[in-house]
Amino acid sequence: MKKVISWKYWDGSGIFSSKNNKEEITLVYAEADVEKTIAELGYVPDFYFSITPGISFSKIKGYTRRASKFGNMISKYEKLYPDMQDKYPLKTPPNGMEYMDYIVAELPHLKNYVNPLADKYPEYIFNEKFTRKEAFYDENFVNDLLNYRPLSMMGGEIKDFQNKHIPNFIKSVKYVNPKLFEELLKYPKVQDMNTEITPVGKLAKVHTLAPGKIELVKNPLRWGEDIAEWDGKNIKISLSDKGVEYDGIKEIFFEPEENFVVKIFEEKTFNDQTEIVPK
Repeated sequence: MKKVISWKYWDGSGIFSSKNNKEEITLVYAEADVEKTIAELGYVPDFYFSITPGISFSKIKGYTRRASKFGNMISKYEKLYPDMQDKYPLKTPPNGMEYMDYIVAELPHLKNYVNPLADKYPEYIFNEKFTRKEAFYDENFVNDLLNYRPLSMMGGEIKDFQNKHIPNFIKSVKYVNPKLFEELLKYPKVQDMNTEITPVGKLAKVHTLAPGKIELVKNPLRWGEDIAEWDGKNIKISLSDKGVEYDGIKEIFFEPEENFVVKIFEEKTFNDQTEIVPK
């Protein structure tokens, strides 16, 4: 049985708000096993105008700002569901993330009106945001997905699917779900994409990288090695033999400033928070 696991309040304000907007309470419902997954994530996976498996919502309207009772509904729901306001924020999950028995696969047009892939695999495709995990271990499905060319109502191919959405999905899976990516690397098309999406050699803000080896763009030390170690806070530069002989120092640690830029040297340092800097 589903129960309320979180709720949020909206006062009606926003970029396109008007004086006639009413305040609103959103209740988030889930069953116990789903709530366990949500608790581990720390948020509710949510896409606007779409359904998340195992999650349901209920919206309750209140009053406009002009009403004397405006804001009273907050105390009502604080009493009904104490300590649950914003317990689990609503957040868009990254492509490739595992969610219960699903993989987040934000791929539009799978349910188009002309040649929907979802009609061929109704047991796998929940909607255009979530696909069953087992689908990605089915060679027929993966091949059909990688080569899928959705058609518009006029009969022409929707080229963004192959040119944009599939490459973006594969790229996200690579860093969000390495285990699944290893499975997908069996397919030649994914192998070809992998040669193009590698971040190695690109510039990035070091504070957005995971720990590992990095390449310095500007080495502050005359005898310092360009390949350095980043531990998440400090950069360690080892000095060459000549540097050790000249300065008597083997290595130097320093804390880079917030926007310090380095070159990515190892793929494992790249993650979904990494900020790439244009050359």
